[in-house]
Amino acid sequence: RASDIQTFFNAASYGNFTLPTVDTATLQTMDNNASYYTVTDGEDLLRDDAIAKALTAGWDKDDYEFVSIVINHNLYSWFSGLGQMGSKYHWIDGRKTGSELDQNSTVYTHELGHNLGLWHANAWDSATSTADDTNGTHVEYGHDFDVMGDAWTYSYDQLHYNASFKNALDWLPDS
Repeated sequence: RASDIQTFFNAASYGNFTLPTVDTATLQTMDNNASYYTVTDGEDLLRDDAIAKALTAGWDKDDYEFVSIVINHNLYSWFSGLGQMGSKYHWIDGRKTGSELDQNSTVYTHELGHNLGLWHANAWDSATSTADDTNGTHVEYGHDFDVMGDAWTYSYDQLHYNASFKNALDWLPDS
């Protein structure tokens, strides 16, 4: 997955953004059971405990621009991934099939998009053939060809961030 993610960012940013080094900490077993981390704001408790455990194993969060909290089982029913907007932290917890295979590259690139400051790539589903029909509906994750939208339909190499997002990240000039 690490090489897929590096390849994605190199291609999507036209070489302007790369993840030159990806380190993986060893598996850390938390001191608390799963129910402790599924309460309100439990993902923050998990982040803090995981960071403390990793530090004792020699991994300091301050040495990295981004930190993935990867859960090796389906702890959270409400997300496959969760990214803090404009922050360095995100959580990866595959939930669709109950398999670690759910922790695919598109989940990482989507959550890293949030870390970079990107919102979801939504869509307006018009009720008629008129594109801006006010009787339409907002569709969260509605952009089918943007990893910040419907990232679950396509593989990571078929998705990019849309042109507006790339421009906001200074990967694509105004012209």
